[in-house]
Amino acid sequence: MRKSIGLKILSVALLMALLMAVVAGISSWHLDEVSDEAIELARYYIPIQQRAHMAARHSSAELVHFERYLNLRRAGAAPEVQQKERAAIKQRADDADRVIAEAVALVGAGERDGEISIASPKFAQLRAELPQIARAHRDMSETVQEYLKQAEAGDERLTAVFEERLAKQRNSVSDEINDVTVLLDALTARSAEDALALEEKARISTWSVTAAAVLIGLVLAGMITRVLVRPVQLLVEGTRAVRDGNLNVDIKVDSTDEIGTLAASFNHMIGGLKQKEAIQNTFGKYVDPRIVKSLIESDSSLSQEGEKRRMSVFFSDIAGFTSLSERLAPEDLVRFLNRYFTLMSQPIRDGHGIIDKYIGDSIMAFWGPPFVDAEQHAISACRAAIAQMACMEAFRAELPRLLPGVSIPDGIRTRIGIATGEVTVGNIGSDASRGYTVVGDTVNLAARLESAGKQYGVQIIISEATYTAAREAIEARELDQIRVVGKSAPARIFEVLGMKGATEQARRELAQAYEAALLDFRGGSLAQARAGFTLALARVPGDKASQVFLDRIELLERTGLPTGWDGVWTLTEK
Repeated sequence: MRKSIGLKILSVALLMALLMAVVAGISSWHLDEVSDEAIELARYYIPIQQRAHMAARHSSAELVHFERYLNLRRAGAAPEVQQKERAAIKQRADDADRVIAEAVALVGAGERDGEISIASPKFAQLRAELPQIARAHRDMSETVQEYLKQAEAGDERLTAVFEERLAKQRNSVSDEINDVTVLLDALTARSAEDALALEEKARISTWSVTAAAVLIGLVLAGMITRVLVRPVQLLVEGTRAVRDGNLNVDIKVDSTDEIGTLAASFNHMIGGLKQKEAIQNTFGKYVDPRIVKSLIESDSSLSQEGEKRRMSVFFSDIAGFTSLSERLAPEDLVRFLNRYFTLMSQPIRDGHGIIDKYIGDSIMAFWGPPFVDAEQHAISACRAAIAQMACMEAFRAELPRLLPGVSIPDGIRTRIGIATGEVTVGNIGSDASRGYTVVGDTVNLAARLESAGKQYGVQIIISEATYTAAREAIEARELDQIRVVGKSAPARIFEVLGMKGATEQARRELAQAYEAALLDFRGGSLAQARAGFTLALARVPGDKASQVFLDRIELLERTGLPTGWDGVWTLTEK
């Protein structure tokens, strides 16, 4: 009888070992496949792409130093200052040549080691395009050096010829780098799609076999001694933890029998799931994780083709950034922008907004279904804009530590424009690269409102539709009724003062006096309007919007009210 039971136990144990071997084999096989794709991305395509961008940055910096050097020569600057810029030109040219050579070497290494899928026509095109970047940059650098020799020799006769040649060569370098970037986007997208498909396949097959193994393990637990009960319980608990989304599971089993094999295979599986999560987290830094998740799961709520929806669109910009960027070294400028975007993006993400893109120093974002409730997106956009004002104060306080020794204006601030209305939303772009974005008049209006902030000296301007949707949650004052560039219909615009109940008394009194004066202005009662705007300035001295209207009143008193006066002011700048 014992022998019969022993044989049954042995049979079950052998079956368990076989299943665990299958689990380990399948998991290892799939992980190797995913690893190959990850290696292709992490070791080659992404580093090559980074070096392409670095080449573009170094080439641009080379020309910037070149222009500085010419200006210094013309201005008669000290020889050591000129020599410093001369050396910087050579250093940037060498840096560009170096990163281009590194990119070419990476392609060669991946092809030589067999870690890149060289059968792709796009890879063959990439291999051919990279050396063209080197040639284009070499031609540009040679022109720069020849131009310098002519300039230093005092021969200015060929200046126009050199400038025309240099402009063409600079465009050639930019075009070559752009071609390579497009190819890398396609190769990266293909590799990412392959990795995600392999991960899904690995997850299904591994879980199927593991589920069977766990079931047999539970049956075996009732047949064998109490010594084996605890390890099986640990495995069950670990499985439940993974099912609930907890991947920080590590099964500790000291035995070397079949249960030990099961535990090792389970830990191996957890490692694979963690690797999948790490890949998804990496992609989430480039695309909003909610969009990535919806695309992977083919969520019907995320339009693949494009549709009309009512949303709130947000634009922000740093006031005076162009002049500031010209004074910063490239590395300081990148550090400045990275920290600024980190701080200013957080309120948007906290409010469930989608960051569409970073454009220079600008941020474009939007709120709306399916990510934000239809009744809440205008409020969420205004709340994020108000929170960014506090983030901007923190950013200004950090600047001396972030950029030691660099002179930054004390009053650096950001302007924000928000518009609410119907937009077209969907995946828009080329066959090689697309983005989930919004387009339409509402987007253009938000951009115009952000720009209008500098005329009125305010930080947050919203459209009438945004104010109507968010008025129960925010404090605001009506700024003006305007016609923006490119639009014939007038639009009422408002300044956001703060969240409801959190605005200073002086600001609320300013809004009351200002809006009363605004009604007089629109009615043509210029004397009463002057008194009202003067009172508003007394409430908050330095309020530029009030001063703007006082200047308008002075102009209208000289020229007279135009025929058909309706109080609408037409903006002449975008």
